[in-house]
Amino acid sequence: ICKAQGKKARLMVSAASFCSTSCGSSTTNSAVAACGPFECSRLLKFHAGEELPHLCEEGLERLAALPPPVSLVSFLGDGRCGKSTLASGLVVDGSAECQSRGVLRPSAPANYFPVGDTGVPVTEGIDLCIVQVRDERNLMRSLVVLDCEGGDNPTSAARSVVDIVAMLGSTLIVQVVWGALGEGQLRQLGQGLAARDRLLTGGAGRALPGQRLLLVANGCHLRYADDHLAASLSESHGVNETARNELRANIKRAYEQIHFVTVPHDSDPTHLERLSELRLAVAQHCLPAALGGSQLSGAQMAELMRCAVVQLQSAGVVPVQSIFRHVLLDHLLLPLARRIAEGMESTLPDLSDGEYRTAPSDPRIAVMERFDNE
Repeated sequence: ICKAQGKKARLMVSAASFCSTSCGSSTTNSAVAACGPFECSRLLKFHAGEELPHLCEEGLERLAALPPPVSLVSFLGDGRCGKSTLASGLVVDGSAECQSRGVLRPSAPANYFPVGDTGVPVTEGIDLCIVQVRDERNLMRSLVVLDCEGGDNPTSAARSVVDIVAMLGSTLIVQVVWGALGEGQLRQLGQGLAARDRLLTGGAGRALPGQRLLLVANGCHLRYADDHLAASLSESHGVNETARNELRANIKRAYEQIHFVTVPHDSDPTHLERLSELRLAVAQHCLPAALGGSQLSGAQMAELMRCAVVQLQSAGVVPVQSIFRHVLLDHLLLPLARRIAEGMESTLPDLSDGEYRTAPSDPRIAVMERFDNE
């Protein structure tokens, strides 16, 4: 029951797809963040001196309020490489569409995720924003943008559990690097996958919902050929570089699809155009979260995260299959069975008169078919 839906229709979203945003509040002393209805919410943070995280109710409540379908995209990568700025770009495009419809007219563009311009990291744990988008059938769905703290920063802690929690429900991982795609970004991906497999028990990656990977070179001034990604991931290195070949094989095995985009510095005249391409790539490849072929609601995603963090705090590992079974059974199948059973009871024949009936109607077959269909 924990097998993720393997194939789904790709969601082609136009530039006018983003139309509204729902966010909460965030407090960061050193950050420059937006105010008002487009502010982000805290989802996962750390108490001072503690290595294990705790979830924030403000973010969980907003996530839990979302009906299916829900798509989650996580921005991961090095610290101070512009992840929060790029993630804010998704929300900026959403609010820009609202401005054109007269919904909101801020006086100037804002950073919806906290950002800073020093070497000191700004994002701690995970912040989220929620953008409403339209799919190819013009139906609304929720795109949850997770902005995660960076790694590889000498002035901050190295905490792989942030990436683990983000990976649990995300259907798209956006891995950001500054300047150019290089071997270091591939090694960082490999290290993240190794940490995931170490902390997630019970099949790890095989038990997770299907994920796609979007590699982003931010602040990039280079022109890449169309086949550059394929060449970068090719397992064609010599026998003396077996580790590099294994690294590439592991990355390709972990993700259903891998894509690559570049975003130049914001002083480049093509910056906005490339940022729009990034947004469209996220909307296209971030599919609705699903388990066993059933789309998950925000409440189920929130419960999945709760269980994962509780297991991390108590046991130091995350039993993936047990958590998915809990989410699917307790928060999908059992509520469905109770709802259908209650409906069936109202259709049972009334035998209170004591009269004999030769062929009373039996609704069980139809009810079981309905359960299977739903």
